[in-house]
Amino acid sequence: MKHSLLTAFVVLFSLAAFADRSIESTKQLKIMTYNMENFFLHMGDNAKEPLADFLKRVNAEIKTESEMVAMAKAISDENPDLIVVEEVENKETIQAFSDKYLASAYQAYLELGNDERGINVGFLVKKDLPLQITLETHKEATWKDPSDGQVTRLFSRDAPALMIRRQGETGAAVPALILIGNHAKSQRDRGGDPKSNIMRKAQMIEIAKIVGDYQKFYGQNVPIIVGGDFNNDVRMAPEIEPIREIMMDPFDVKGIRGLPRMTHTFHPRGGRSSFHQLDALFVTPGLTDNVVAIETYRYKDADGNALPLPQTFNERARNPSDHYPLVLTLSTEDVFPEAFKAAN
Repeated sequence: MKHSLLTAFVVLFSLAAFADRSIESTKQLKIMTYNMENFFLHMGDNAKEPLADFLKRVNAEIKTESEMVAMAKAISDENPDLIVVEEVENKETIQAFSDKYLASAYQAYLELGNDERGINVGFLVKKDLPLQITLETHKEATWKDPSDGQVTRLFSRDAPALMIRRQGETGAAVPALILIGNHAKSQRDRGGDPKSNIMRKAQMIEIAKIVGDYQKFYGQNVPIIVGGDFNNDVRMAPEIEPIREIMMDPFDVKGIRGLPRMTHTFHPRGGRSSFHQLDALFVTPGLTDNVVAIETYRYKDADGNALPLPQTFNERARNPSDHYPLVLTLSTEDVFPEAFKAAN
């Protein structure tokens, strides 16, 4: 496996033109991860064929108006500052969604990744945040696939990193926060790799290495979050252990344990339904004292009441995505001294 911070693709964007919020008022940050399930609106650059043929091949459909409204409601209800989005077509698609359904409140960040199905990992960032954003991609990381001995790209999509700094700081400044997105390999079998457990573990090892590289480069105490869809239950799946060894799931922080944490339901034909936490927002140990809240959002009915977890495939299909958003609230005190020192 290879990885170098020096070769990471970088996109710099300043939110200064949109910033209405002051540093002094930014006492908390709310962070969401949301797998939006095949979020296609049009033909992306990574699908060079007729749209109908492409969607049929990848077993997807263009999102309906009602689905987009429901997803926008989930986001608006929680009003997060930062969102890791998975299974989105491209930057233009997610920006158009923000502009139409979220009152243009968010700026999209996304670099097309490795997925042949045309789904990507990206970010939406509140435009009023008084911060500076840099995007780094790690899609070029490689591994030697033990199933065939070939050296190929490791990440199914990408493991992009959002570098968050105070306005005006250079890329050499220690970030106030690093948010790494993840959409791990699915559990579909590969040749010689049942349920793709070997590849998924290799991805987790590489993400742990990326975290370690950032800590070496910026200092051991740099705050880092790894968020997204891990495609196996993060509480117990052996291949997630490289992340669990160096980071913590906020659900396991003292005082937070016991909250409902299922983010995905599975309904096999002829089998029993099962319920899993596939999605997570892992934090480095230095962030645990700043955890204010962690929750899974539940879709709501017309009266605003949370719908129960689906018990069948057809019930799940009525939701706008097969995943539930997960939301973490962090206090900015102490752990973000450089970016938020004026607020403390």
